[in-house]
Amino acid sequence: MVKVKALTSFYRILHPRPTALIVSMDEENRPNVMACSWLSPASMEPPMVLVLLGEQSYTRSLIVECGEFTVNIPSRRQMKLVKVAGTRTGRETDKFKTVKATLKPGRKVRVPVIEECPANIECKVKGTFEAGECLAILGEVLDAYADRKAFQKGLWKVKVPLHVWGSWFAYAGKPVKEW
Repeated sequence: MVKVKALTSFYRILHPRPTALIVSMDEENRPNVMACSWLSPASMEPPMVLVLLGEQSYTRSLIVECGEFTVNIPSRRQMKLVKVAGTRTGRETDKFKTVKATLKPGRKVRVPVIEECPANIECKVKGTFEAGECLAILGEVLDAYADRKAFQKGLWKVKVPLHVWGSWFAYAGKPVKEW
């Protein structure tokens, strides 16, 4: 096997990655959404997620100001919203007016969740740290819920988008038990 140097694009070796729609809110309670694949569980007890957002991210500034955010897991049906959320900035565009989505009040946070998404996670900012050009935001999970038809026995029954690179996405197939 011949291996080539990939230091400048090392992060793409870690793709495809699950895509999420991160919802934040400004000081006037206007919601904003961005598509994000740089996120991960950070702890099971207490439950926490880690989201990494770039320096220029409008969502980053809103989350730091508000102290709360929601992580919404889309299915293939929400790909139009994923596209708009991932290619436009909320500084210039109300993305929820561009693509219709039902916003529902969070159960534990002020920031809304996207009703059409098969799973939602509500978070309170627990801490942040600089990670190169990104800000790593550690969110304490205050509530998490999923559509019982879409998520059964810890497995997805719907096609959840996996971000490959740029505008390329993949969808996981049937789970295969290896051992």
